[in-house]
Amino acid sequence: DTVQVNPGTYQLTTSASPSAGGTVSPVSGPQTAGSVVNLVATPNSGYAFQNWTSSPDAVANPNSASTTITMNSAETVTANFVVNTVNVTVGTSPTGLAFSVDGTNYTSTQSFTWTIGSGHTVATTTPQTPVAGTQYNFTSWSDGGAISHGVTAASGTTSYTASFSTSYQLITAANPSNGGTVTPASGSYYPSGTVVPLTATPNANYSFVNWTGNVANQNSASTTVTMTAPQSVTANFSLNTVNVTVGTSPTGLGFSVDGTNYTSTQSFTWTIGSGHTIATTTPQTPVAGTQYNFT
Repeated sequence: DTVQVNPGTYQLTTSASPSAGGTVSPVSGPQTAGSVVNLVATPNSGYAFQNWTSSPDAVANPNSASTTITMNSAETVTANFVVNTVNVTVGTSPTGLAFSVDGTNYTSTQSFTWTIGSGHTVATTTPQTPVAGTQYNFTSWSDGGAISHGVTAASGTTSYTASFSTSYQLITAANPSNGGTVTPASGSYYPSGTVVPLTATPNANYSFVNWTGNVANQNSASTTVTMTAPQSVTANFSLNTVNVTVGTSPTGLGFSVDGTNYTSTQSFTWTIGSGHTIATTTPQTPVAGTQYNFT
């Protein structure tokens, strides 16, 4: 039922679907019968042109945002638009680590609205130590990309996550510091759950006493520590010598220590547990007329 609005014209009705998706030109109004009318669909931000639908006649190219229709009758034409954005979440596992999106740095999960087909860059750094004694090492992005790489916004991808493995620091020490050595050296990081062998080696004149810390056997110089968290262990050593004074009463009489003769008080440093011989003679007469007898 073709209706001419005025003699020699037909009504052209144009619209956008959804109405927020964009605009169509020309706006609805009468057109000269038989004329070829240029149609242009312009998407709004966040939308893309999809196609034209028209009745009773078809537009020249339903898939082109710029096309024509011939006014052989009253025509109704609709430009169809689709949402052209995707909501994307970017973050880390575990959460709270540093990353960047398009050059801007973040330390908490971020949500973005990207235009489909647009390019972006996601990146992170490794290692990261936001908390003393705990180190995070980059393992992978959820899309398999490199530590810093470009991505193209697509309707099928709604998140990018940078995953990290966790390592803990081991602090080792000797008490006193000159009492001995501990292996491994202090300060290294180990993957979570690693069982680290520990060895305490006493220096000369010292002996191992025990460990302070979360070790498997506190009384063994050779033991282990499990890295379930940052660990601090100390090997305790004790001095293994004793200062010994040997002399006579009254002073000035003869005696021997380990076969060496003396007539004045002597001081020695002996290793605890070592054997020695002390001796003297009797009677002694260092001064004429005075005799000293061993008691």
